[in-house]
Amino acid sequence: MVKIRPAFLPLVLVLCLALAAASTFVRPLGPASLILAVLVVAAARLLAPWVAGWSPRRLAWVVALVFAAMLVGQLAVLAAMPDTVYHDPFRVLAQADRMAAGLPGFASTYFWRYANNVPLAFLLAQWLRLTAALGLGAGAAVHLLSLLTLDGFIALSLLTAWQLGRRPTVVVGTLAFLALTPFAYTYYLQVAYSDLPTLLVLLVILRQFWRWPNLAGRGRRYAGALLLLAVLLGALLKPNLIVLLPALAILAGLLWRRQRGPAAGRARAENAGRSGSTAACRVGSEAGRAETARPFGSTAEGNFGSGTTHHFRTGGGGRRGRLPGHHLGLPMLLVCLGFALTPPLTTAIQRASGYTANDAYAMPVTNWLAMGVNAAHRGTYAGPDVAAAIALPTKAARSRHAGALILARVRRLGPAGLLRLWLVKLGVLLNPTSIQDWYNGGFRAAPAWYLHHAGFFRAATGLSYTAATLALWLTLGLRLLTWRPDLARRTDVVAALAVITALGYLGFHVLLWEVEGRYGQVLVPLALVAWAALPAPVRRRTADEMPVKTRRGSASGGQRGTDAVTEPGGATCSPAPTTAPRRQAHRTRPRWLPGALAGVAALVGLALLAAGAGRAKTAPVVLAAQRSQQSEQYGAKATQLIPGTVATQDVTLNAPADYFSVQGHPGTGLTVALTRLASVRSWPLHREGAVFRLRRRLAAGRYRITVTNASGRTQPLDVVRTQRLRLAAAPLITNGFAEPTASLVYTCLARRTTNG
Repeated sequence: MVKIRPAFLPLVLVLCLALAAASTFVRPLGPASLILAVLVVAAARLLAPWVAGWSPRRLAWVVALVFAAMLVGQLAVLAAMPDTVYHDPFRVLAQADRMAAGLPGFASTYFWRYANNVPLAFLLAQWLRLTAALGLGAGAAVHLLSLLTLDGFIALSLLTAWQLGRRPTVVVGTLAFLALTPFAYTYYLQVAYSDLPTLLVLLVILRQFWRWPNLAGRGRRYAGALLLLAVLLGALLKPNLIVLLPALAILAGLLWRRQRGPAAGRARAENAGRSGSTAACRVGSEAGRAETARPFGSTAEGNFGSGTTHHFRTGGGGRRGRLPGHHLGLPMLLVCLGFALTPPLTTAIQRASGYTANDAYAMPVTNWLAMGVNAAHRGTYAGPDVAAAIALPTKAARSRHAGALILARVRRLGPAGLLRLWLVKLGVLLNPTSIQDWYNGGFRAAPAWYLHHAGFFRAATGLSYTAATLALWLTLGLRLLTWRPDLARRTDVVAALAVITALGYLGFHVLLWEVEGRYGQVLVPLALVAWAALPAPVRRRTADEMPVKTRRGSASGGQRGTDAVTEPGGATCSPAPTTAPRRQAHRTRPRWLPGALAGVAALVGLALLAAGAGRAKTAPVVLAAQRSQQSEQYGAKATQLIPGTVATQDVTLNAPADYFSVQGHPGTGLTVALTRLASVRSWPLHREGAVFRLRRRLAAGRYRITVTNASGRTQPLDVVRTQRLRLAAAPLITNGFAEPTASLVYTCLARRTTNG
């Protein structure tokens, strides 16, 4: 019998994933997502034997066909349903558009407050300049960049899944998660921001650590340069990549302990005794028992990774018998070098961008730490905290204010309250239900077929991606529970690095930083790599399946000789004896069972979707919108309309609506009307604060927004202008002059249930 004793750090990750899954019960569609995830995993396990029998040729055809269909779907989404992007991604994109046009300075105070996004705006500006030289518009250039990055990440993930395990089941599972869920068609496709490049950077870094021991000479030089560039790019875009440093330090300590432990000594002795011949696969139970107390290296009486030492050949004449830790010192130093070069490179980029820091606007790091312990906002982004910080005159004053807030909140929470808050933050961090809404203000003009079934599509998006994510967590968790890490295998080393890095990200956000659902998506590449790198689980054998020993000591039916078998991860070991069952199994799985379970999962999924769609009908649906703006809190200046000015913009509604709003400006004296072009019927919008609103039934069709300054003095109006980026289908026309890159800020909703 195989005795299961999970390693410590993988067990901690499993507990975190389990707590996050349990937290879904208190959310809309949460129980439905969990039920569907369990059914998906069960169906996948039944279908696994069939998929495992696929030839590489068949697998390649399936991947190619699904990838092609995914690309067609992505192009259709970008063409028919472009998003109106707002908040941070738009401010970065607008500044990049400004830089690409050669205009000096920054259009708002946003970058004084959040200087970490200056490198992102600068790099995006270089892409816009390149594509402009090729005759590509700014919008098309941004979509092309998103496609290249997203599909490049998916393709590299599939390649990594195949190279790490050579298991069709893992490749198909990775393909299903990345290409058949909203992952490929929503946030990462429609919003250009730093989250997707971070996923790609992490994947590249993990790949280099896995490939490094088998490289030599020119291959190592190329891999080292790629690793250094990946770390530089990742640290420029997302400073929290710094969690990789403590993860590598922990891994280095484990490898050092592994190399100096009894297992390493036994391996070296065996390797020397064989004089460079094929290394043995099993060292002995004593070495395994010596490692049971290690976080990675727990070796119970299992039959894979427990007390085993797989050696591998390094490419280009590398010496055999060395443990992976011997080879990973240089890539670890390259990672450290990348982080060390980040501050001077950031300074150089800021100078090239014409950026100068201003402490009167800068936000201290403690501001995010204070939001992280704000229980009233569940540790998420807290607008009142930001408003209070903005009201203070200097960065030092904000830092003192945030420090006082942190101390007061921690004292108020106490140990029990702090633990409850951490659990809540963990659930928020790993909840991907709202992937469609991240930085998405709605579609610019949603098509009629979508609007007629908007409740169903929104429920399907949230339910399917949440269920897929939970299925990934469940699959990874089950695999981690039976994993006996052996750090002599480079696949186990990269799996260990993925697990430790995932724990680093979870600890950083849950214990220190503020949380959002999109932050937790950084675990996707880490989970996929760990899943592919972990050994296939070993099924417990019954007494009837125990090998029958012959007089020569080998299992009956076993393979004679000692021919070595090379594992996909690079490990070379002697083949295990073939197990010959003493008699046939009493039961066989019915052939109809996998299909039946898949059908049940589909029916249950449709029922859950129908229930979710019914609840979603009460939520407002964005029919048409243009919500991109710089925001007044970041110093956005209003456009001044002189007396007698008339500004118009056309909007298309593809379904009936009952709410329409146009953003004016505080204190404006303008008049705003909405006219249906087919009937020339007009309705005035009533000013409520800085926003003009109309609440009435509006039929589908084309409408015109008309803003008039009938007063005798200049009046302010919020107009968004870019250089080459079009924000709406129709231009803004002011006194007969059309501006394709200018737009009003407006929103049209259906089934609105609340004012605002």
